[in-house]
Amino acid sequence: MRLKDCSEADSRQADAKDFTLIELLIVIAIIAILAAILLPALNKARNRALTAACINNMKQDCSAFFMYANDYADYIAIRFGSRLAQSGYDQFKYTERKLWFCPTSTILPEEGNERFGQESIGVMDTTFGDFHSRFPQFGVFYINLSENQNYYKISRMKNPGGLWLLADTRNTTNTNQGVWAFYPHLWHSFGNTGIALAHDLRLNVGFADGSVKTLGRTEAKAFGFSQASIPGVSTAFNL
Repeated sequence: MRLKDCSEADSRQADAKDFTLIELLIVIAIIAILAAILLPALNKARNRALTAACINNMKQDCSAFFMYANDYADYIAIRFGSRLAQSGYDQFKYTERKLWFCPTSTILPEEGNERFGQESIGVMDTTFGDFHSRFPQFGVFYINLSENQNYYKISRMKNPGGLWLLADTRNTTNTNQGVWAFYPHLWHSFGNTGIALAHDLRLNVGFADGSVKTLGRTEAKAFGFSQASIPGVSTAFNL
């Protein structure tokens, strides 16, 4: 082979190894398409994991209530003073503070603040409104032993598998003050706290039998709620 022929062959071989601009653009386009396909799936998987973690927290919180009831004559302490799980009735003896946060929470309280973060797990409080007359199928279980000391009597609860006890909640206006309680069939009179659709427009609910389910706005509305909030929005919306 002549020297000229060798040079031409080497040049053709070198050219064959180089990407053309069109080929590079095609590769970039393929990568972008794959990312567009995979990212939503990855986000859904992440959201499912956070929902599962929230369910786990809520189950442990339900268990804490029942352990408390075993030690205190079948009572669940839902409020003491103006805080949920305050040291007044030693609720944290049975659970950890971090378990009252939804894993989707992005804003937690400042160090030393006894309140929960903006997005937290709250307990249903029947002290306002006419819950027992509106929902007689659940029995009359609310008991007020003294001023600001409110309890539920487990043995008086009917249909515990349908009775909400805990739920995802949110304070729409205060970034450093969570929701220790939410009220059935109404948005809080302050206008800024209540149930939250924290998991892709769904919320986790802990029932009085200890079970936890993920429900949508239809189920929340069927129970009697008229409004809810979603993370990142400063006002509640109608269900």
